[in-house]
Amino acid sequence: MLNRNRKPLDVTPAEWSRILEGGRIQPSSAEKASVDIIVPVYSGYQETLRCIASVLTSTNTTVYRLVLVDDCGPDAELRRRIGELADHPQVTILVMERNSGFVASCNRAMSQRNGRDVVLLNSDAEVYGNWLDRLRSACYSDDDIGTVTPLTNNGEICSYPHFIRDNFRPLEISDAELDRFASEENPGFIVDAPTGVGFCMYIRNALLDAVGLFDLVFGAGYGEENDLCQRGLAAGFRSTITADTFVTHYGGVSFGASKAKRIDNAIRLISERHPNYLAEVGDFIREDPLRPARIRLDERRLQNENIKPAVFIVTHALGGGTQKHVEELDNRLIEAGLRVVIAAPVEGDSASFALHGDVIETPNLAATSSFPLTREGLREAITAQRTGFGHVQHTIRFGNSHPSLFGGAFKAAGVPYYVTLHDYFAICPRVTMIDGSGVFCGEPAVSVCEECVAMNGSSVSVKSVPVWRKEWAAFIQGAVSTYVPDEDVAERLRRNLPQVSLSVRPHFEAAFRSSIKANKVNNPEGIVRIGIIGAIGPHKGSRILRDLAQISQLSELRIEFSLIGYSDIDEELCSYENFSVSGPYKRADLPRLIDAANIDRILLPAVWPETYSYALTEILRAGCLPVAFEIGAVANRLRRYGVGRLVPLIYAFDPVSLLDELVRPIAQDEVGEIDTFKDAAYSNFLSEYYSLEVPQGVNSGLHGDNQVRLGLASRHVFA
Repeated sequence: MLNRNRKPLDVTPAEWSRILEGGRIQPSSAEKASVDIIVPVYSGYQETLRCIASVLTSTNTTVYRLVLVDDCGPDAELRRRIGELADHPQVTILVMERNSGFVASCNRAMSQRNGRDVVLLNSDAEVYGNWLDRLRSACYSDDDIGTVTPLTNNGEICSYPHFIRDNFRPLEISDAELDRFASEENPGFIVDAPTGVGFCMYIRNALLDAVGLFDLVFGAGYGEENDLCQRGLAAGFRSTITADTFVTHYGGVSFGASKAKRIDNAIRLISERHPNYLAEVGDFIREDPLRPARIRLDERRLQNENIKPAVFIVTHALGGGTQKHVEELDNRLIEAGLRVVIAAPVEGDSASFALHGDVIETPNLAATSSFPLTREGLREAITAQRTGFGHVQHTIRFGNSHPSLFGGAFKAAGVPYYVTLHDYFAICPRVTMIDGSGVFCGEPAVSVCEECVAMNGSSVSVKSVPVWRKEWAAFIQGAVSTYVPDEDVAERLRRNLPQVSLSVRPHFEAAFRSSIKANKVNNPEGIVRIGIIGAIGPHKGSRILRDLAQISQLSELRIEFSLIGYSDIDEELCSYENFSVSGPYKRADLPRLIDAANIDRILLPAVWPETYSYALTEILRAGCLPVAFEIGAVANRLRRYGVGRLVPLIYAFDPVSLLDELVRPIAQDEVGEIDTFKDAAYSNFLSEYYSLEVPQGVNSGLHGDNQVRLGLASRHVFA
């Protein structure tokens, strides 16, 4: 699904200037410091500056020195910015003679502590509020506590919300707010642990005096803190985790790809030196003494009234045009100040679905990695996510679930929903209206559809096509609005579902100007080079490509085919000398790949009435002549733009005639200037796309008591 990770905010020039200015006007306090905060610096420009800024702007009463250890990293600009802090009274900069690694950097700084406690803080960590006061208070809550580690998103045994897991996705609240919740819900909550975790670890000076510094055998890093804590335990010092502090750990900035190897080496060394260590860690995981604290944080987050409203999107997660549309929709909704939760099927489990995106994850209250695919399971997920409204993009792959399941769940939750139809699943259980012939069926009588499903099968278990269509009609009628991306789609669906109301909403694509030219490429050899782009399966015309390649090669025609993408029959297509297949590509690389193939016409061989076609958009952007069958949204769009070449669908069975059309010289009435997609810009997104009324002056994020109402229906979407 969508990849949305925790990332630090940039430190702005103004923020950095305030830090430098603050250092100039404050009296020096280094001689009064009771704690050294040690940050070894190697790489990670954005993370490191955010780490430093978070320390120097925190609200502690504990007097500290920030000790930055410059380990001769590769980023000259980062080292220069660190140097700007040289005159700051709270900052001490130590420069290593050469790159020596994390362990040696820490040891050099700790050797100069002069009786002070230390906090080891990774340069990819971020702290909040009076974090240092809380760690120090925890450490001095008992005489034998040697180390204290806070909760974090990425810290194995101290991870939250999921235990012993990297929680890389951000939560529905900021990490700063999560830290505040931790301080309020878990004051003084401390548990013993077999080790501290080095991303942020408070170490009492007495422990270091007793057992010494890190062992340099651990090299650049990993395992040194575990060894130190085990030595401390043998000397009578406890290692603890406090649940009243949360520190973000972005993770992996300095070690990169070598992390796994370093961890394996550390485990071997620790096991040799401390044979009981791994068993102690196993006991800690089984007993999980931090669970009560994590439960309180889960409960507090669910009680938070400032959570952004969620849009609950249901989709199949199969990729393709639907997935691209969902990603674009996700971006638009986030820009509008909303939260997006995506429900998708669980691979290999037809009885469950999972949530992705900005999910309110409360794994310590209940297992939310997956939900049962039932009306109650859906209702529970919709309600738990503080859903403002739902948007069903596709229901295929959700077991044999019929649309009434989803409509009933939203109704039971009291949440309005929208629907987008990306294909003909609502009227054709086979999805694409392709029958046993392998091409578009022509929308026959429903009795013929019954015979087709019985003979050729379908994507879901369907007893009766009329009943299937009736259920879909009821589901659509229960929606606020149902969208289709092109008028051609709307007309076909209305013919088969006359009782429903549909609205045309073109997919989100930025307006652009382009020119389709008759002589786009130089072709002195006289070879006609025909392109195809995308993932080409049977419904996209892979059989047609095979027939074209075979006939043109047997006829020794001067034709070359370039599939920029892949198909379900790549091996067979590549067996022809005149056919090449590039394999999967990144969308951003497509213009370059088209130019490299030296093609000026591109075939869209789909044999069903496509509902939009992002591939057509890319062809138009590239200035190539599109050649397509006279069917579906592709044909409808080309007529609207006044460019391209349309050929009869019957040529799907007549590759010779199709070849004639493909090699025919490009005519002037097939090319020209186009100005596309202005109708899909949606500059005021919530209003233009969803017809939502946003009160003037109200942020569309709608926190607190602000509300948005559905325009025509006058129903509350958010409360």
